[in-house]
Amino acid sequence: RFIGCLLCVCVMAASAGAVLLSLYVVQVTEDPDGKLDLDEQKLKQTSIVYDRDGNEVNTFAGENNRIWRDISAMPENLQNAVIAVEDKDFRSEPGINVKRTIAAALNEFTGNALLGSKQGASTLEQQLVKNLTGDSEQDILRKVREIFRALGLDNRYEKDTILEAYLNTISLTNTVAGVQAGATVYFNVDELSNLSAAQCASIAAITKNPTAYNPYTNPEQHLQRRNWILKLMHDQGKLTDAEYEAARTAPLVLAEEAEKEVVTHTSNNSYFTDAVFEAVTQQLMADRGLTQKEAHSLIYNGGLRIYATVDPEVQSVMENVWLEGKYWEPMPIENYDDPNDPDDTPRTITTQAAG
Repeated sequence: RFIGCLLCVCVMAASAGAVLLSLYVVQVTEDPDGKLDLDEQKLKQTSIVYDRDGNEVNTFAGENNRIWRDISAMPENLQNAVIAVEDKDFRSEPGINVKRTIAAALNEFTGNALLGSKQGASTLEQQLVKNLTGDSEQDILRKVREIFRALGLDNRYEKDTILEAYLNTISLTNTVAGVQAGATVYFNVDELSNLSAAQCASIAAITKNPTAYNPYTNPEQHLQRRNWILKLMHDQGKLTDAEYEAARTAPLVLAEEAEKEVVTHTSNNSYFTDAVFEAVTQQLMADRGLTQKEAHSLIYNGGLRIYATVDPEVQSVMENVWLEGKYWEPMPIENYDDPNDPDDTPRTITTQAAG
């Protein structure tokens, strides 16, 4: 009878635990802000302004400079480089790597005595979850949340969709996010298909630690990691002997700093760009019924393609003439009352224009 009662208590406790676990899983996998909605993430990208001839003249970027590219536009070497170094079993695992997760958990519980050092077990899905949610708490529950969210992602999306989202959202230093922005900033490559195997490995190398492996500031460390990734690709059958040797010995040729600046425009560069921003804001508010805040968010994160009437050469000449002020006297503002200016000195107006 005692054993029977004990079994009943154990069953009840297990049932209660299962219910609590289920409630926790439901709670942690909720996504009210749409952070794990990969279709929504695809919309969050840099908007580009083109001149009257179809040339890019400026960008409007939010938190990150990001140009989204479909997985079909990404060369196999780029996909293989990331998978080789970050999660070689990505294509076959269900969002988590069970063996590595168990080993990492046991190692953690034994104070790293089992494997000798702290071991990582994150899959691409888990890394994507962390990147999108910003959940980086250093506790065991964070890993539990991450695991269930990764399983949810793998259940809802195809592997190519997950890889596409990962490659478009990885951090590549400062405000540069995604492989397209990285290819442009570091190698001045606009078409991802033109990336060499070495350049693909370079992009994959940066994301682990964008500061430590920044090719501009730490080229030696960057090259070591790049070549290690190339070796992984070779060992995993993604590069032939000849391809590996050619990529391994390829020099690190980066875009000039002046060219790199091209992709980091701000609206301060041009009065015309300010005018375009304001005009698009007003049009979005009128046509779509958006608030000003919603319109600004769409411009900064919506991946809009804005075609303007500007002639960059004429605009530049006109702005220089205005700034030089050779043809008129600045207009003084008399009796300027500034409580923060004890001298209360007169101010002047500098005229601005866009054409």
